[in-house]
Parts: sequence; structure tokens; C-alpha cells
Amino acid sequence: MVRVHLKAIRPRKSPSYDIRDFERAMEAALEETGKAMIRDFKRTVATWEHKPVFQIMGKAFKVGRRAVSITVGTDDEIYGYVSLGTKPHIIRPRSKPTLLFQQGYRAKTKPGRFLSKPGGSYGNWVAAKEVRHPGNEPRGFEELIRERHEKRGTLERAIQSRWNKQGAK
Repeated sequence: MVRVHLKAIRPRKSPSYDIRDFERAMEAALEETGKAMIRDFKRTVATWEHKPVFQIMGKAFKVGRRAVSITVGTDDEIYGYVSLGTKPHIIRPRSKPTLLFQQGYRAKTKPGRFLSKPGGSYGNWVAAKEVRHPGNEPRGFEELIRERHEKRGTLERAIQSRWNKQGAK
């Protein structure tokens, strides 16, 4: 008969963490990350006259399975048209007999880039009963910003920073 003896090895001082400290650290890290993403969203409309409001729309974290997420965005209709794109469509006047607009237009944003540059309407003024708009290519701002922050590890660094501060207390 062979005898086996097991002995638990424990650290001399085991750090104890309060779950509320963890939750506060996670909440602060998500808030910090959301603010960084909002700054990037604001860069996409820097040259726009119309300024959409961006906000943190949802935060979630679970201890098990490491699910951590933050949702930042806007419910602004115009921003949706630019970021998600539009199909070709007809524009008709709503309250006047004709549309009045300038002939030329230079887009302030481009697909695959999240910076906004000068642009907009220019040229002679014309009137029309309707306009066949060619639609616009989606800019995909949300995906660009998500990829940027994933690549930089914005959330992970914020979590580590907050947790280090919490542990130092």
C-alpha cells in the first residue's frame, strides 16, 4: 500500500477583494472607454453644422466568461444616413412647390475614414420639382471606431489601470 499525503500551500497574505471594488473599477473603465469613443465620434462630425449627440447607450460586464461591452452611439437620423449609407431615392418638396438648392456638393466625409473635412454645397442656385438623389456610400464610422479601440486595447488598458489603482488602496 502506498500512502499519499497532500498539503495545501497557501500564500502568507492572501489579498482579499470586495466585489463592489471590482464593480466600481469595471464601471469606471467602461465610462472612460465610452468617453474616448465619444471623442472619436465627434471627430466624424467636426465640420458639420448639424451636431448629433453621442452618448453611452449601454454597459455590461460579467465576471464569468469575461464578457465586457460598451455601446456608444446616437439616434440621430442624419448621422445614420451618412454612416449607414442610403439607396438612390427621389427627393420632393414637402411644403413648397419647388426645391431650391445649390448645384454642386462636396462630401465632408469618405468611406473608410472617420475624419470630417470642409465641404458641402456650392455653385449656382437651381429650382426643381424633384431630384433623383444617387444615394451615398456608407461611411461605416461605428466599425472604424470599434476597430480602432480594439486595436489600441482601450478598454483592456482602462480596466487594468482602474484595477491597479483599486489594488493600491
